Amino acid sequence: MSREAMIVLDCRRYSRNIADIIEIFRKTGWKVRNKNNLTEFLPLGDNDQYNWQTSIMSDSDLTELILQKQNNSEKVGVNLFYEHSDIGISLLAETTTEIILSLDINRQTVSDSNNITDIGWYFNNIILKLHNAGCCIDCFQFSEYTD
Repeated sequence: MSREAMIVLDCRRYSRNIADIIEIFRKTGWKVRNKNNLTEFLPLGDNDQYNWQTSIMSDSDLTELILQKQNNSEKVGVNLFYEHSDIGISLLAETTTEIILSLDINRQTVSDSNNITDIGWYFNNIILKLHNAGCCIDCFQFSEYTD
């Protein structure tokens, strides 16, 4: 059995622009590039196929892609990586009212816990840091399940 974990955020009062949410993540220690300096994202016209792409991409090109996808009512998908670690999250959103953070890249777990997610680590490094940076989070929900 494997474990899946996610956090769902509602940040609509901070911004209606997903690119602004990505930017505040960057300001709080999350990077849009993996250890090979590549951006991992869902391309324009993906149509919920989740055909993740990896490419060298400038910040302005990523912002433009996010704006185009949001204007087309497409799901935005970007993998984010926490500074100086191998921990990452997959951010998925069509709007800022429901931002899904899949805790799926080298998920931080509690030691001796049978692989239970260390929600404290994610709370401190996502929720608390976003809040302290001025991001209004109206609601957040954590869930974990086995399949």
